[in-house]
Amino acid sequence: MNVIRCLTARWATAAATMCAAFQLLAGTREISSPALKVRVDTAFPRVVDYQWKANGATLYGQEEALHEVAINGTNYTPKVRFSSKGKDSVTYVLDFPALQVEITVVMKVTDNVLEFAVTSIKECGPVKVMTMAIPNHSLISVRSTQPGAAFIGSQVGKADVQALVADRRPDAKPVPFTHAVLYDQQLAGSIDRKSTRLNSSHLGI
Repeated sequence: MNVIRCLTARWATAAATMCAAFQLLAGTREISSPALKVRVDTAFPRVVDYQWKANGATLYGQEEALHEVAINGTNYTPKVRFSSKGKDSVTYVLDFPALQVEITVVMKVTDNVLEFAVTSIKECGPVKVMTMAIPNHSLISVRSTQPGAAFIGSQVGKADVQALVADRRPDAKPVPFTHAVLYDQQLAGSIDRKSTRLNSSHLGI
């Protein structure tokens, strides 16, 4: 069974002169396109932050380390093999020995887009992967201390939600949105979710 799911982060920049520090920390790797730098974790498929090359503006990903993947509703800690080919992509192979399952994740930067793709799932035992999720995974985030940090989102049959991050209380549980944008005075990012179903299997992040 081959299951594919892609997340695409699309970026827009405003006129600004912000110059943000972008340091490569231990345990991270930088991938980039002519427009965008993305710093990723080498121990787990996680984006640390993004930098727009034209003006140094920065948005963030999942700043705290992650270790678990939920398979069929149960959390497991995989053994991770990391590799990098070229300047624009990295690959993670997640091994779940107890399940006899291996999942491959690729992150690639093209122009102003980061693609997060689950490219294959190998099932070598009796367990069939019906659902997959990375709990508490923030592919994109902003800090309330960033000037103008705000959120706008759309829900089916409801009015759009728009608020400054500093003014919005955390939701008690995750709230689904059909479209969402996080932005500050320098940079904006959104997520384009695309999923493919094969043999009744579904992936979600």
